[in-house]
Amino acid sequence: MIFLEVNISLSLYFFLFVCRKMMTVIYLLHFYSIFFNLQLLYFSLLQQKFDFLQQKAKIYA
Repeated sequence: MIFLEVNISLSLYFFLFVCRKMMTVIYLLHFYSIFFNLQLLYFSLLQQKFDFLQQKAKIYA
């Protein structure tokens, strides 16, 4: 009976350990995706600014 309880507690501890690792990976992916989206937003804003400047140059040319 004691062996069964120890086995259950060990499997529960292992399960919690795996869950914590998975949560860490999920958090890292989440933050990386936010960073990637911000980078994409920044590049799209730069592209819009560049297009605007190009149109201005066409008007002056």
